Amino acid sequence: MINKLQIHLLYIFFLFSPLLWRGTGGEAYAQSNLRSKNIVLNKDTIRLDTLSLIHGTISLKKQNGELVDSSTYKIDYITALILPLPPQKGDTLRITYRVFPYFFPKKYQHKDIGKIQNNQFGEPYVYTFDKNKEVDFFKTEGLTKSGSISRGISFGNNQDVVLNSNLNLQLAGKLSDNMDILLAATDQNIPVQPEGNTRQLQEFDKVFIQIGIKNVPKNGKTTVTAGDFQITKPNGYFMNFNKKLQGLSFDSKLQTPNSQLLTVKASAAVSKGKFGKNVSTESSNGNTFNGQKQERNQGAYKLRGAENEQFVIALAGTETVYLDGQLLERGQENDYVMDYNTAEITFTPKNLITKDKRISVEFQYSDKNYARSLVHAGTEYDAKKVKVRINMYSEQDNKNRPLQQQLEDPQKLLLFSIGDSLQNALTSSADSIPFNNTEILYDKMDSTTGTFLYSEVFVYSTDSSKAHFRLSFSFVGTNQGNYKLKQSSANGKVFEWVLPDTITGQLQGSYEPVTLLIAPKQKQMVTAGADFILSKNSKLSLEGAISNNDINTFSHLEKTNDRGFGGKLNWDSKMRLTLNPSPTSPPTPLPKERGGTADSIGKSDSWNLLTNINYEYLEKTFSAIERFRSVEFERDWNRGSALQAGDQHIVGGKIGFSKKENMIMYDYKSFLEGSFYNGMRHSTNINLGSNGFLLAGDGSYLDSKSPLNNSNFLRHRVSLSKKIRLTPGPSPRGEGRNLTIGIRELQEQNEISSKSIDSLIGGSGRFMEWEP
Repeated sequence: MINKLQIHLLYIFFLFSPLLWRGTGGEAYAQSNLRSKNIVLNKDTIRLDTLSLIHGTISLKKQNGELVDSSTYKIDYITALILPLPPQKGDTLRITYRVFPYFFPKKYQHKDIGKIQNNQFGEPYVYTFDKNKEVDFFKTEGLTKSGSISRGISFGNNQDVVLNSNLNLQLAGKLSDNMDILLAATDQNIPVQPEGNTRQLQEFDKVFIQIGIKNVPKNGKTTVTAGDFQITKPNGYFMNFNKKLQGLSFDSKLQTPNSQLLTVKASAAVSKGKFGKNVSTESSNGNTFNGQKQERNQGAYKLRGAENEQFVIALAGTETVYLDGQLLERGQENDYVMDYNTAEITFTPKNLITKDKRISVEFQYSDKNYARSLVHAGTEYDAKKVKVRINMYSEQDNKNRPLQQQLEDPQKLLLFSIGDSLQNALTSSADSIPFNNTEILYDKMDSTTGTFLYSEVFVYSTDSSKAHFRLSFSFVGTNQGNYKLKQSSANGKVFEWVLPDTITGQLQGSYEPVTLLIAPKQKQMVTAGADFILSKNSKLSLEGAISNNDINTFSHLEKTNDRGFGGKLNWDSKMRLTLNPSPTSPPTPLPKERGGTADSIGKSDSWNLLTNINYEYLEKTFSAIERFRSVEFERDWNRGSALQAGDQHIVGGKIGFSKKENMIMYDYKSFLEGSFYNGMRHSTNINLGSNGFLLAGDGSYLDSKSPLNNSNFLRHRVSLSKKIRLTPGPSPRGEGRNLTIGIRELQEQNEISSKSIDSLIGGSGRFMEWEP
């Protein structure tokens, strides 16, 4: 079924198609054939027009308006010539006439007359069609069109005749020298997404029209997209997102004569999904997989939504998958495949999944609780010495347009009263109805055990005088409910009430006859940043961000923790260090067989001194749109959870040396989070090569403290290799033959100890692996 947006796009396209044809050299609207001009009688033959004249439409007048006698001139209507009789040199006359749309003396032909000949049967006029030459009857210069259209009928012995219509159209090319067009339209709304088993995915569900205008204004380009499109992270640090949208997008770039660039972007659309993250680590932070990792089980692993929804539909091409901190690539020949309709991921044998693997999956999934809109706008100014950027993002649910739940006044009042305590947004699912034998119905009664009275207990019943309650049960957690699933022969799931523990009062069930109401949400962020080029080898970057995260727009309570601030400062500098050779002993040039030339004399090696200072501040109430830090940020700092307990301060600095591919770097960072966390991390990175030898490695040591435990985290990875040339010269194919041998070693030792007892706790571990 065609949706409203597709109807509007197709209507706009066909409404303006005459203008598009006119702008691309197609046939224009009909014009008047009446012509009027002044002619000077300075020749004995004067051409009036490039088209043939209509007989009897000539009117020739003098300057005073007097008609000229027709006997004083002669008209050739076919060739549009006038011959004065006798010639009257120098007179100026006003002539009015009408023309045919053709010039009759010109030769017009539709076929090549050289191919008209008699055949062996004596047929005189036979045209031979050249099959090798493709003829496109709908050809338009500058435009490339493809697609299909079909019409059909379907009928059967239990249905009426139905007319089926399918349209798939792609159009791309130039409307003019300064205007491009790209259009993809279909009247089919395909709900099935492409399979995630290849590296590249076709956008089956994309319907859009895109128009690009160049040199408006001068040296600029403007692109307008209507329909389905995708926006990604702008330049900056805090604002990060990857969204599939349906609406309108605007992108304009203006370049000034001084090589300054101004970029303006804006989007207003309906958001197709929301962000979800699933992780599986030694100490999980965020939503975990539906089930733990299993040894030698490559999948499929079920993904859950941000609200722990069990059944979601992932949006195709929006996922990013990390394994042990390394970004994976989709495809059967690569690392994993994805079933988007069931939100399940399966890993290929290229990476063996064990219980110790760290998996992180970030994706967008379809969320139909409310109609959701998104607005994004950003501008960036790029000059020689400074780059300035401002971005605004707002994504919100329309609380007046719930889609998958019906909110009556009592439910709205409940959402208004709970503030941000969304776990209390529970409403009874009991509905009193007349008895019928097609549904599973319950009886409500009281239960007495010893001295304990339990009121309003629902019991499955088939008694027409008692079974009057229809219920829907929700999973609330193991030992968090009063009901459990019962084995029954009934056509459907039957739940039974279980008695709590009479001593501890611990509930023994996992379900409750309640419905969890989903509250409408709003997430906003504004960022502003600038990069200053202080010198040729020095740069200062600043950025600030303000976020607003309202998890229940029905309520005006508990709004003090919605807004948060973040800041980032970064300073980089590079200084060239020159090691001058001794003036008394100039360097000896290398022989030519070792690559030496005359230019080698007097040259010296140069190293660069690299320095960096950085600072990051994150308020406790700051809320990110999507993850903007490293995917293993929490593990790098031995933090068991991504939730903030206080304001965060990260101060760091780097110092190192580099020369071409060689580099030695030391990095220090200090992480402070009030009295909840204090950590210091030392990191090194080295990459040195000489005479075929290559030494590469990185390592870090973390010392952290929290109110409950202390940790020491030491890890490193190093490799040493040697490239050996097997042949003294190049091979016949022009390349040398080399052999590389080496050894690689990886080791981690993570000790997390409790302050209350002298013992290691969960999360501690140690391993070492090496390979030749």
